[in-house]
Amino acid sequence: MGTRGFWTVALRIELLRSPVVWLVPVLLGVGIGVTWHALPRGIAYWPSTLAAANASVALTGPVLGAFAAFTGSREHRLGLGPARRLSIRGGWLFGAAELGALAVWSLVAQAGVVLTVVIRTALSSPTGEFSLLVVTAGAAGLLCNVALGHLAGRLLPYRLLPPLVAIALYTINLLGSGRYGKQDYLLFPVLIDEPGVFDAWQPGLYERQSLWLLGAATLIALASLALAGPTRTLYVAGAAALAVTVTGAVATTALEGRYFARSTPAFTYSCETRSITVCVHPAFAGALPGLTRTFTPVARQLAGTPASFDRLEQRPRGVGGAPSPGSRAIRMDDLAPGRMAATRQEFFEELLDVDRCAAADPEAVARTDEATALLERTPEALPPRWAADRFEAFTTCALRKSDLPR
Repeated sequence: MGTRGFWTVALRIELLRSPVVWLVPVLLGVGIGVTWHALPRGIAYWPSTLAAANASVALTGPVLGAFAAFTGSREHRLGLGPARRLSIRGGWLFGAAELGALAVWSLVAQAGVVLTVVIRTALSSPTGEFSLLVVTAGAAGLLCNVALGHLAGRLLPYRLLPPLVAIALYTINLLGSGRYGKQDYLLFPVLIDEPGVFDAWQPGLYERQSLWLLGAATLIALASLALAGPTRTLYVAGAAALAVTVTGAVATTALEGRYFARSTPAFTYSCETRSITVCVHPAFAGALPGLTRTFTPVARQLAGTPASFDRLEQRPRGVGGAPSPGSRAIRMDDLAPGRMAATRQEFFEELLDVDRCAAADPEAVARTDEATALLERTPEALPPRWAADRFEAFTTCALRKSDLPR
């Protein structure tokens, strides 16, 4: 039997005996639960779906790393080292079979998570761009967790190591989540940012990250195998993996730690025109009837004031959030229950610039809050022309208590 045939047999045995076999249903449940929670409510948007699936690696990765550490320490626990090193087939092939089985079952679990949420999104008229490279980067991050766990098990074969590996890997994920904009941010194996419909990924982000993570996972795995005795094959493979890893790392850090580009993805607004025109991102098209019902009374309420409008446009918060000329902006992140009321309230708060009043005068904020509550009434509940007469006082934070109707 040749080396390849020997490794195939060893891999088949490992696939059947690997403890991860029994862990796959648990990983599926945890991964789907995390992903489902991360998905924006009520909309189907491919970038959000794929990023949410990758976010599941933040939990499943450390669990798999712990099991990889347990598997990697098996040689020491069972005293198999001397016998494997004397094998004419090469002791590192046994470790390669262990890692191969761990990788296969890990990817099966992750594929199940991705497939579940992809089906959910595909059945809901999705918008946005579907990219397999996003899935590749998530899988590569998972393999990095597995390779690190196996290497730790080979280096430190202690009984308490698996839970310590899980804690360490989870801590790495937490540290990475707080480093947005830092040069090393995109090098972490898990990105948990959730893109909104107005967020565009950095060009080449997932190509670069996939190259870096696949190279790093391979390099770490080869280092683990080399502990059984380095060979020319491992040296050559290691040199190639190092070149890929360095290339990927340099290309990834060139993005300066920014997950999102300073631009908006191309799209065409979905609009509904009745007494007013409401335009939203196509992923939110299902919200148009509710938005029209919600904001038509508001348009009547503000008619004749400097805040009057006949067109609303969904826009992001912050930079790039200004609407087209002649429109007023509304903000929506999802379509969870209560979203219409929250969008209406945010519209009034932005209209009255409550945050600016907070810096000017705390009492002005209290009065502005009262004015916001008054504006949220139906038009018939307000004194005639009250909004028009008092609007300038709203926007200059100069509203007096006596200006408020009783």
